[in-house]
Amino acid sequence: MNDQYSFLTNTPFDTNIGPLEFLIINGVITNVNFKTHTRKKADEPFNPLTRKIVKQLKDYFNQKRTRFDLPMQFEGTDFQESIWKQIAVVPFGKTISYSDLAKKVKSPKAFRAAGSACGKNPLPILIPCHRILAQNKTLGGFGGGLEIKMKLLKLEGISYN
Repeated sequence: MNDQYSFLTNTPFDTNIGPLEFLIINGVITNVNFKTHTRKKADEPFNPLTRKIVKQLKDYFNQKRTRFDLPMQFEGTDFQESIWKQIAVVPFGKTISYSDLAKKVKSPKAFRAAGSACGKNPLPILIPCHRILAQNKTLGGFGGGLEIKMKLLKLEGISYN
């Protein structure tokens, strides 16, 4: 099978934060979805990209990887895409605030819109929106739920209020 395919992984990948499912279109990951339940577990990912995703995520969850090297693509408004690009460069184990994020895209008053863009991030974990906190170091929100955000922050050794 070549890399030009479109599918939603038929079996979620189980992680210590729950199952994840991926949408892959034309050989690039376009969405990561948090699943609320697991289906029958596959024995082995069935193509090279899926195997690469699973390996990198396993390494991340085992604290052997701090960055992802995967083909990713996202679509949103220009503002959302600028926010997601800034989130992508926040280093492992570090955080910035929604306000700082808005300033980085030259819209210092748009911190609420920056938070909204974080919530619409189609590639959570891969584009680490869990590293974005409120100005006072409280959690803010997270598309996968605050419990998952807390687990990801703990995994990376990040403290918050």
